[in-house]
Amino acid sequence: MDVTLKDRVSNEVVRSAFGVAPISDKKREARLRWFGQVQGREGGSVAKTALILVVKGIRPPGTPKTHWLDCVKSDMAEVQLTTREASDRNKWKKRCSTADPTTM
Repeated sequence: MDVTLKDRVSNEVVRSAFGVAPISDKKREARLRWFGQVQGREGGSVAKTALILVVKGIRPPGTPKTHWLDCVKSDMAEVQLTTREASDRNKWKKRCSTADPTTM
């Protein structure tokens, strides 16, 4: 693909020409992959404890910030996964790796 900046071609066109997944899909894949690894750990691990930890305190006024776990829950809803399915590593990996350019 012979494209220069003067051609003013959108990123979507360039990504589709080279078979590259959108960045948002790759970010979702990374979040879900990490969540699956944490869910697979034993109950006393530091990562699993931090995942369920609720910090007490008052947030400053304004729009509440999005928590990492909220992003993961919306990602799981988008690819139709549940937390119980995280125990099946093969199924979890297959469903999370939708952003791989070879599977697009």
